[in-house]
Amino acid sequence: MRYTKVVIMVVASCFLVALPAFADIVTIDFGTGSAGTGGTFTLNSPNATGTGIPIQTVTISGALTGDGTYNVAGSCTGSNGSGFGCLNFDTLNNRVQITGDIPGLSIFTSELLLKGTFVSWNASVNGLMDATGPDTKATNLLTALSLPTNQPFAYFGFSLTTSPISHNSIISTDFRNTTVPDGGFTLMLLGGVFVSIEAFRRKLRL
Repeated sequence: MRYTKVVIMVVASCFLVALPAFADIVTIDFGTGSAGTGGTFTLNSPNATGTGIPIQTVTISGALTGDGTYNVAGSCTGSNGSGFGCLNFDTLNNRVQITGDIPGLSIFTSELLLKGTFVSWNASVNGLMDATGPDTKATNLLTALSLPTNQPFAYFGFSLTTSPISHNSIISTDFRNTTVPDGGFTLMLLGGVFVSIEAFRRKLRL
């Protein structure tokens, strides 16, 4: 009986360890790129707001189609020019958004590319660090990457750094987020674990 329990535990562990391998993780990383310094950062500790922060690049990896680095265009201005995508956030009112277009992915009209909320963050005069939370993406962006249009995402470690001179403008931004494994898919795999365990137990009783 003890041997049976050990084998069952091993089988279950193998399934659970292998679980992440079945779920492809897609990463979408928005950043400053070559836009330079821009936008406005306002600290009202523990909260902060950021408006008109230029976003020039997005890097995609792990998608079925569309992996690569692309220019993000829009209405925001940086010290190196204009026509960049825009990042706006407000921790007090619990929102973060990125707007713009990505011609390299056939998104030629400026739209809301990302919309999210905050779960945690750390704000100071030096910027916003280690912000986390859930977000969703534009349908056109998800379609270009061959992802379901209702695919949930989460960001971990969204950070931006203020100018060491004024502390009210942004010199660097990194907004990296990944797909969240579908709950139904996870339950299906866990169901497979228990089915396999039960089949093994029956076999031992024969």
